[in-house]
Amino acid sequence: MFLALFSCVTTEFIERGKYELEVGKQQMIPYQKGQKINFIHSKGYAFGFKVVSDTLVWTDNNSHNYTNVKYSYYDTFQQKTVQLVSEYPALGIAFRVSAEPRSSNRLSIYVNDLVGSVLIDENYKFKAQTDYGDIFHETILINGKTYNNVIETQLRSGKSGESYKSVLFNEQGLLQIKISDDEIFSINN
Repeated sequence: MFLALFSCVTTEFIERGKYELEVGKQQMIPYQKGQKINFIHSKGYAFGFKVVSDTLVWTDNNSHNYTNVKYSYYDTFQQKTVQLVSEYPALGIAFRVSAEPRSSNRLSIYVNDLVGSVLIDENYKFKAQTDYGDIFHETILINGKTYNNVIETQLRSGKSGESYKSVLFNEQGLLQIKISDDEIFSINN
């Protein structure tokens, strides 16, 4: 005789909190849909990024993958994402700020499959994560223009062969993308 017992637990999903993204954090990404940003390659090739999306959405951190647990807790929060695209060179860049409690103090920067982040302090100022290799430039000259309070953040990926090593960013936006073979893409205003 064969006897099988199965236990089925219905998981109850419980919202812990709902977090609205502060206007000050939304303004940390200085781009709007349709905007064009001029860049230039270190070898002289001029190109542009176009802002293809600028969204503010409600989302949550509930994976719904829990089984055999009675309760699953999650947070609901707002998240702003702005995407820039260049046709040649083929680059996709996304900036994201979120009200999620675990990541609400940072701006995430995605360059193709790579990611970097810049800390945001309580006064809505960018702050370098020096323990992760970030560099703070009080001033930096790019294509004849001086930029202040620039954060250079390292790009990271689990994949090998990616060629971008860091981005430079401040309250004016993306200023430069450094490539590991010492080539750079820089803002060209």
